[in-house]
Amino acid sequence: MPVSIAESGVTFGPYNEDDLFHIERWVKHSKLDEKGISSVEFILHRHGKTPKVLLVEAKSTVPREHKKFYAEIEKKFVDSLTLWVSLIHNRLESDGELLGSNLSQQSAFALPLSLLLVIPELPDEFLQQANDAFRKKMTHARHLWGLEYNSIFVLNKRLARQQGLI
Repeated sequence: MPVSIAESGVTFGPYNEDDLFHIERWVKHSKLDEKGISSVEFILHRHGKTPKVLLVEAKSTVPREHKKFYAEIEKKFVDSLTLWVSLIHNRLESDGELLGSNLSQQSAFALPLSLLLVIPELPDEFLQQANDAFRKKMTHARHLWGLEYNSIFVLNKRLARQQGLI
């Protein structure tokens, strides 16, 4: 059954539920948010010539306090990757309801990963600056998780649409 996710003024999807982990809902359902755990909106298994896994976070704006903003975003991505791996390795329990079958196997973690921060109303002229700041903040996570520099992106609505996310 197709699933769509409304967040930050846009609707992501629809996606096949087998390809989706609505991790933000799972964190709240599991009450892990009450323990300081944060997450991105969702994790998506993207099929195609080069299958990959996308971790997607959406924000309506970038506040003036960039350092704090990007630190919170980094925590969401790191916590999400850690939670996903913990679930795959049965370190945490899940009722399986929100973790799509194509993301519940260890082989899914072997696919290339992309970290996407979607800020729908970000003007095109600020994309490069936002990408540079996001990639710089994610340096530690990039090394920790073996991510490529060019697998970390900030997208606005136009680019998210081009990528087939919305």
